[in-house]
Amino acid sequence: IESPATVRYHFLQFDVAVDYHDGPAVVPGREKLITLIVTDNGKNQIQNWISLKWYAPDGTEIKPGNTCSFFLRTTYRNRYTMRFSVLPPPDMGTKLELLADFTLNGRQAGGTVKVVLIPQLGLEE
Repeated sequence: IESPATVRYHFLQFDVAVDYHDGPAVVPGREKLITLIVTDNGKNQIQNWISLKWYAPDGTEIKPGNTCSFFLRTTYRNRYTMRFSVLPPPDMGTKLELLADFTLNGRQAGGTVKVVLIPQLGLEE
């Protein structure tokens, strides 16, 4: 079940939902959970391996890693869920912008999702 703090993106081959859980606020220097849900949209009849690569500013840590691959079946509305922990640097400024770049392996298709985190003031370590 997705939270009310979910942003959805629609691409030619698939859809992506970014679940911020309790919103986009983050305490600098503390981990923030982000869930990405990739869903088959029924427009593609070929099963796909999809690669994900995160682009983040220096000092930002993404766990379990900056890259991964997964298999998305063509069963209509098939979903693949990934959870990531983002550790922003203590000096993140007024916002932290991350890019999650999805590529269909062997095809010139995919999409890029922007994840934006804002500092929750008054709770810095």
